[in-house]
Amino acid sequence: MNRKAVLLSTVLSLLSLAVPLRAEVLRGELVSDGEVRFQDLILDVVTSNHLPAARVQLNQDGRFEVRNLEPGTYFVRVTTLRGELIREESVHVSGNNIPLQIRVPATQRNVPGGRISLRRLMHKPSKNAQRSWEQSAKLYVKGDHAAALERLEQTVALDPEYFEAQALLGDERLRAGQLSEAVAAYERALEIDPSAVGVLVNRGFALLNARRVTDAQASAEKALQMDGSSLPAHLILGLTLAQQGKAPEQAEQHLKIAAEKFPQAKRALEWLATDRARRP
Repeated sequence: MNRKAVLLSTVLSLLSLAVPLRAEVLRGELVSDGEVRFQDLILDVVTSNHLPAARVQLNQDGRFEVRNLEPGTYFVRVTTLRGELIREESVHVSGNNIPLQIRVPATQRNVPGGRISLRRLMHKPSKNAQRSWEQSAKLYVKGDHAAALERLEQTVALDPEYFEAQALLGDERLRAGQLSEAVAAYERALEIDPSAVGVLVNRGFALLNARRVTDAQASAEKALQMDGSSLPAHLILGLTLAQQGKAPEQAEQHLKIAAEKFPQAKRALEWLATDRARRP
């Protein structure tokens, strides 16, 4: 198998989470000192072995309830609809759980470095677009991605300036294998907010899947300029450099950083080591 085929197979895949049948109940609420739209956040419960246990969308008041959990220690992760991590903490689930309280930062501080474009900040979606967005978010959380994609298309038709809708539309198009359309949605989102690191990263994945390797490299490099701790950006940059045979030391460096989280990076490193050993 050639270099391109092997490395493309390591690209991060999007996984839907299955909810197993359990026993205990975890209740709690999110609180914040600033303005937060809790209904635009998702709470994931993950086992100590990093296996998904449950996923719920938050209520407007920030309260949540997760049922059917086995007793034990879990990680509770709060993310945006696009998967940007806001808060993570461990919790022990037992038969006598005290309601959990999780403090999250204000919405404006969810962007790395506190950056957010004035164009995005000042935008106020119409009522119809907001209603359509909320419906698409519910479909996304339920795992009905085909319906979510259709609803998101309607949302951006109603309001092309809706950053969150454009960004999530890109994610759903990428999941559906609509690579050029995904890139287009990401680029429209980046026109609204060029500082959105998560969008830059996901555009990089879409470009890499579309075999636009040099463009994917540029997207990852820009993301790392804004947030050097972005592990997905390190993964993309390492893969693109390795695939082009460029700067093997730099490729390995980025992949080693990404290997903290992504098995794809570990496989790419193993392949690079094997490839190097075969060369005269």
